[in-house]
Amino acid sequence: MRRGNNLFLRFPPVFWVVLIGLLWVTVDFPGRLGGDSPARLKIAHALWTGEEEVTDGGLTQDEIKKFRPEEQRLRGFKGVLGKDGKLHYGYEVGQALIMIPADWLATKLYRFFPKQDEWYFKRHAVSFFTFFPLSLLIILSCYWLLLRLGFSRNLSALSSIIWLICTTAFNSIHNQQRENQILLLMMLGYLSILLCLSQKKQIFALLSGTCAGFAFIMRSDAILHVFCLFIFLFGSIFLSKEADKRVSPKPIIFWVMGFSLMFFLGRTIEYFRFGGFWDFVPALAMKQIRTAEYLSSLPQLPDNYPFINPFYMGIVGALLTPAKSIFIYDPLLLPGLLIGIFAWRKIFPAVKLFIACASLSLIMFIIVLAKFDFWHGDPAWGVRYHLISVQLMLIPLTAILIKKMIMASKKICMLVCLLLVLAFCIQFLSIVFRPSLESHRIYYATFKRFFDFRIAERIDNICFLVHSKYLGKELDKADQKRMDVLIEKLNLLPFCFGRKRLFVFYLWISVLFTALLITPWFVKKAMQEIREKEFG
Repeated sequence: MRRGNNLFLRFPPVFWVVLIGLLWVTVDFPGRLGGDSPARLKIAHALWTGEEEVTDGGLTQDEIKKFRPEEQRLRGFKGVLGKDGKLHYGYEVGQALIMIPADWLATKLYRFFPKQDEWYFKRHAVSFFTFFPLSLLIILSCYWLLLRLGFSRNLSALSSIIWLICTTAFNSIHNQQRENQILLLMMLGYLSILLCLSQKKQIFALLSGTCAGFAFIMRSDAILHVFCLFIFLFGSIFLSKEADKRVSPKPIIFWVMGFSLMFFLGRTIEYFRFGGFWDFVPALAMKQIRTAEYLSSLPQLPDNYPFINPFYMGIVGALLTPAKSIFIYDPLLLPGLLIGIFAWRKIFPAVKLFIACASLSLIMFIIVLAKFDFWHGDPAWGVRYHLISVQLMLIPLTAILIKKMIMASKKICMLVCLLLVLAFCIQFLSIVFRPSLESHRIYYATFKRFFDFRIAERIDNICFLVHSKYLGKELDKADQKRMDVLIEKLNLLPFCFGRKRLFVFYLWISVLFTALLITPWFVKKAMQEIREKEFG
């Protein structure tokens, strides 16, 4: 190949990762905070201003009575009572902490946009200033992590882009829930351990422990991810011992220091919120739900709530049900695992250890949450709490899958390409509407409900909206009501704006088409380059 005639070779692989990642993050970006994140934004604002977190009075008695008796107490709970007599949201403060700088900046900028609704303005501004750069950092972290695991630059760049758009990482970026940030923190944690042991700099072990501690502040069940990260540290030290007998315990000491620093920061913040250094918010919220005086007229929760389901439900549900199976929402997982098993002997030791730790975290989440009422994570795209582990597993498995595809025959290569297209379509479907569109009841969900094929429901909803709105179909009252719901649930960037929506729509469409043109071209060129350089 002549370098001067090949645009692909004129720029380093990281350039294409940033460019294509920027395009897809822009397409994927929802525009405003959604889900539980607005409540955490109020926590962020309260932390630096001292204002109250919960400012509304919650549901009225009439509204509460509309729910089933067994969930009325959960629906009627207004907030966790703190030591200052104020009500606080029952969420950990991790996500709120990362939104404080953007909230402060949005508060200052709002004076220049007085005609805008302040809450509307802040939801957009904080979303952009906080989660847009974090989303770009996710794909860069994937690239750097693959490099440190021993994959080539071109394969790392190609795999990180495919991982972004063909796995549930795409939906994780779109929804901006805590899973988005925990995923990033875990990636940085693993990357820092590899840097620490390769460069002999303990600052990276401190950084890894800090990321682990911050993930625990983000959500307390992230301790399972932290445990697996610590095993990876031990295992990596053992692997380095084979090459260098002078192994120092310093990485472990510095890692523990970093984790302890963030752990005590989180405990200190919760002490000032609730008055107890060891008060964990989920447990405190559950205690007050049971004992709050204003809820005394409502039916009490079962004694074993929230661990009320039979053990098999969370296991079979996460693995096999059409509504939540990890193999349906991440179709690259099963072929990636199969190829990883067959090629296990040829995989680098660090990659084996990484896959093993991510797999262990998935197994632990499935087992620990098996009896949990909310194991399914509704409303969410897929089985929400398990997907971080799946996404971590798929980082090296995607690279292995792509490498084997390049080495295989044309028929096998075409088959894998079709699988990648299918995976991309599934992930793109996830961002069209809010995930709550196809889910209904959150609490006390029956097992039968998870045998609905929600991806097919999503396709049907998209087809109905397009056919009804743009192809002139006549609508009866039921169809009109359905279309109104679909329009309300649209979650693409242009539809998050009241004004200038048409301008944003044209801009978004332009970015989408650019991404759809550049990405296949890059994939083709990268595969050619990898085939020539690595396989002759």
